[in-house]
Amino acid sequence: MMKFLTMKTEKDKLKELARFSGSDLVGVGPVERMNEAPPGHKPTDYLPDAKYIIAAAVRMNYSSVEGLPKSRREYVNANSAAIVRLNNSLYEVANTLEDK
Repeated sequence: MMKFLTMKTEKDKLKELARFSGSDLVGVGPVERMNEAPPGHKPTDYLPDAKYIIAAAVRMNYSSVEGLPKSRREYVNANSAAIVRLNNSLYEVANTLEDK
């Protein structure tokens, strides 16, 4: 019974990797969740054999958003940093998945 409680699923491992590499929020779900997306926005439009989707997000500094439009420069910088962080995190996830 104890071994069962401590085993991590592949989904848990993937989420842990994404968080470790910089993502703050991570979700994994079946590709069918995107069936209602408009044409050109479905994962299967690009990867016909896709079975799962991964959604991830990183936190932005609230102060750069709170002061908009006055803080536009700070927002652009914070947004650029968040995009780099998210891309790096998902790059690590993609490399790990390809290796497996």
